[in-house]
Amino acid sequence: MSTDRDRVTEVMSRIERAKARILSTGELSERVGGGRAPARSTTFKRASAELHRAEQARNRLLLEMAGNADAVSGALAERLGLTGRHAASLLRISRTGSDQMRTYAFGR
Repeated sequence: MSTDRDRVTEVMSRIERAKARILSTGELSERVGGGRAPARSTTFKRASAELHRAEQARNRLLLEMAGNADAVSGALAERLGLTGRHAASLLRISRTGSDQMRTYAFGR
């Protein structure tokens, strides 16, 4: 059985790996006329999708670790790479957000 520490390490590693893949494409700073982002490569799109899934996993872990608390501790938010405001927003979305917003933030 994995500990909270192991689960946090695993989810944060997933996020960092996805960010590294995005950066390795070199596409983040590219711009085309009018300030629009250029068409993205398949590698970039896959890495972006993986980053989103990893962040959803982190968000679900936050909810699980926070339990029924009315607030998220600063230490927990920091361990998960979140600001206190972001963690509080996720907690609020989980309780009062629309189905679409909860699906976006936490996945299915």
